[in-house]
Amino acid sequence: MVARYIEYYNRKRKHGSLEYMAPEEFHKAFICKLMKAEPFVA
Repeated sequence: MVARYIEYYNRKRKHGSLEYMAPEEFHKAFICKLMKAEPFVA
């Protein structure tokens, strides 16, 4: 149970410092912006 919370807190929780995106979402958007490609939508 603790491991799931840590996973959520570190990877899936929306962070104010990341424009209220989850770290994984922010990373994908950042890479797409670097490549000047359309954002990835799952």
